[in-house]
Amino acid sequence: MKPYVTLYRTYKLGKHFQIFFSCALFAAIVYSLSGESETTQANFTFKMPKTWFSTEDKKPSSYVTTNREVFCNKCDFESIKIFFKHDFCHKKALTPMSVYIVGGNKGQLTKDVLQVCENIEMTVFEPHPELSQDLMDMKLKSDFDQAVTVKRFGISDKNEVLNFYGNKKQRHGLSGFHNKANYGLELLGKVPVVPLKTLVKHKVDYIVVDVEGHEIEVITGMDLAKNAELFPVIQVELGGTWIDPDRSNMKMTQSEFVHYLSDFGYSVFLMGQLEEDKSGVLLPINDVIIRQACTHKGSNGLCYVQGNLVAVHPEFVRKDLWPIIQKNVDASIKKLNKKHPFSYFKY
Repeated sequence: MKPYVTLYRTYKLGKHFQIFFSCALFAAIVYSLSGESETTQANFTFKMPKTWFSTEDKKPSSYVTTNREVFCNKCDFESIKIFFKHDFCHKKALTPMSVYIVGGNKGQLTKDVLQVCENIEMTVFEPHPELSQDLMDMKLKSDFDQAVTVKRFGISDKNEVLNFYGNKKQRHGLSGFHNKANYGLELLGKVPVVPLKTLVKHKVDYIVVDVEGHEIEVITGMDLAKNAELFPVIQVELGGTWIDPDRSNMKMTQSEFVHYLSDFGYSVFLMGQLEEDKSGVLLPINDVIIRQACTHKGSNGLCYVQGNLVAVHPEFVRKDLWPIIQKNVDASIKKLNKKHPFSYFKY
């Protein structure tokens, strides 16, 4: 080939590359100016404002505070369904979903999960003597005739026996290991407690922790540094117990707890419900967002976030469930953004 022909073709390729590069650069600038970016959080990919997880931007925390009715105390009853929208809950031939509920109370959440998942093996822990007996008397079971197992002891971070407080006349949610006399409660008796790390030998697909101020002890008793694989999806109740020394040991703030879970590779979300169609939604959060948010304030002047969070570890979710869960989570975020836009604060 003649030298000038080679030089000409090289020149043409160079011009094509320049044009391509210029177009790509222009597109990137336009996209960045739109105020939105594709955020990846532990293998989740979703559209969020580009500063959503920034340590300096306080607007995401304001979003949580402003929309606190979406992330209310009972809003998890709809958003939990996001994790049970798949065939594995409706085909008996498939491996059952394994679910633990730590703090069964009156069985409301247990019944809700049984309604959306037929193929399920559920274990409920409830140390309150009357409530646990009520749960046993219900003889709850799935549509595939799988009986719910009720354990009448508590879960904590070590093997021991703890004082259990409650109201002998009322079976309400204030009963627990930390509630003292100033809430009108009295000592009901002593209850044995054990850590989950000594009980669980096989993967628990979904675990709910609602234990009125004892959440940290339950979670640290899992020993996630070694056992995160056994607990791929963890739901935990937030609320006023986190800032009340009479109702918890306050070993971590809510923000420190979110950071704790993130350190083990979990993506963390607030669980919510849209009033318009009663559908469940999830909001990606980090420790900074929770630290700066103030949906409620205690009598001691300390702020806290109400509701529930759910932590998902994509690496350890059942491989056959992960694509479905990811799709459902992403869909719920898009729905939340449509009804309560993330651009509300004009990032």
